Amino acid sequence: MKEVGEAVRRIKQAWKDKDYPGTATLSRRLLGWEPGNIFGLLYLARAAAYTGEWKDVAEAGAAIVPHSPRDAFNAGRKLNRAGQTLQAAQIYAKLEIHEDWFDAAVADLAWKEGVSLLKAGQIADKDGNHGLAKVLWVAGLRIAPRNEVLARRVRQLVLQAIKTAKGQDRNKDVVAYADAWREVLWLSPSDVLAAAKLAWAHERLDHKDAIDAWLKVLAIAPTHEKALDRLRYLALRHDLEDRAVRGLVQLDQNEAIEALVKELSESRDAKARESQDSILKVRLREALARARGLDRDAEPRSYLGAWKDVLVLDPMNLGAAKKIVQVARQLGDYSELLEGLITLLEITPDDTVLRGRLIKTAQRAGREQRALEWLADHGLANVPKDQVQILRKRVFNTCKHALRASDLDAAMGSFRTLQRIDGQNSSITALKPAVLKRAVSSAWEAEKAGNPALAVPLARQVLDIEPDHPIALKIVARDLLRHDRCEELVTLCQPFIKPGPEYVAVQKLLDRASAKLAC
Repeated sequence: MKEVGEAVRRIKQAWKDKDYPGTATLSRRLLGWEPGNIFGLLYLARAAAYTGEWKDVAEAGAAIVPHSPRDAFNAGRKLNRAGQTLQAAQIYAKLEIHEDWFDAAVADLAWKEGVSLLKAGQIADKDGNHGLAKVLWVAGLRIAPRNEVLARRVRQLVLQAIKTAKGQDRNKDVVAYADAWREVLWLSPSDVLAAAKLAWAHERLDHKDAIDAWLKVLAIAPTHEKALDRLRYLALRHDLEDRAVRGLVQLDQNEAIEALVKELSESRDAKARESQDSILKVRLREALARARGLDRDAEPRSYLGAWKDVLVLDPMNLGAAKKIVQVARQLGDYSELLEGLITLLEITPDDTVLRGRLIKTAQRAGREQRALEWLADHGLANVPKDQVQILRKRVFNTCKHALRASDLDAAMGSFRTLQRIDGQNSSITALKPAVLKRAVSSAWEAEKAGNPALAVPLARQVLDIEPDHPIALKIVARDLLRHDRCEELVTLCQPFIKPGPEYVAVQKLLDRASAKLAC
């Protein structure tokens, strides 16, 4: 993470110094470590435009469309200005202009780009390169939908494509039929008839593609009865319920779609349970046979492993749990003995003798946190306070050592356990600021380095301890908004935002998410 952070710092400095070759080189090096790093892609797209490395501009520009559409649009403009018109069009075709970034200033520039693509398409068409002309005109209309000349050109292409598609015979050549209607749908993405024709063709070619094609129909017309019927039929008949459900939940929900999601989910889950139960019975018989065939004294480790396999398949098997405890004690393996005692207590929770053995074993195994977590879940009432205090003190020391060693996962895990046991204890309360400060600092540095995979989980751990921490809220909220998980963002932030400057950024993210949900 430090290497990535240092790389981002050097990239920003090179860009500030107008060292464009250096910026591009450093960005490529960062992308070698993390191929999807947003900062690396962003600065590569910017810098490579100054060094004339148009392949990098095109690839990086296309990659940043979901993360920074304005920068992707700017990359397209630079490509177009450099004569890389097709590459610019390929970026423009991916942009979603019905979002906040597409303001009046960008719309004005997009109009000019649309005119440029119109003219380039006319030249290509005149030269006989009709395929390139279509690509340019479609992309131009994508970013300049009010351009009447572009709209008229594309309408002519649509009419011609429909005529070609109607001339195809689905029974004689289903592939050609599908290709023809796919062309119509590309030219006119909201044509529900073309989408339905393509879906029917896919039913003869590939059932998975047919599911996706009928989902496309529903994306255009959410109440399309035939699409709902065919989707239900294909999913149930070919065990594709999960694929259909994943697609349906991404659509605008209505009563019919919600009912279909419920029906398909129930069918999928029932089939999964039936299949899992059958497999489980067979595997359990095999595991029991293996375990019973081993000699505990001759092969204690294999014996231990075999009975653990049985417990995985049958967690309430009392005989297996007892055998694990016996052989773990024989081996002097206190970590295994601890897990065995926990399993026994899961099966026989009222055994106070076992609870006492659990605590002693946890101390000998050095796994006091594991014992405390289990006791917190299953009740501390029957455990002497002095024994709990011994475990708590050791976990407290473990937390401090982990913090000094910068092992934040261990420190946060230990602290959460302490908080569950006795959150009001003065020593635990005193430790809390240091734990949060280190975790938040590391999460913030990771986000600045373009490493959300590290930043977001760490920030979530902070929120487990302090749900209203403004920096952690901002990091997680920004990630949720980036992935269009607006409902989760509102649920996460709304109860905890307070007046004050430290919550301004979180409030803006919440407002954006709320606006998207309202639309």
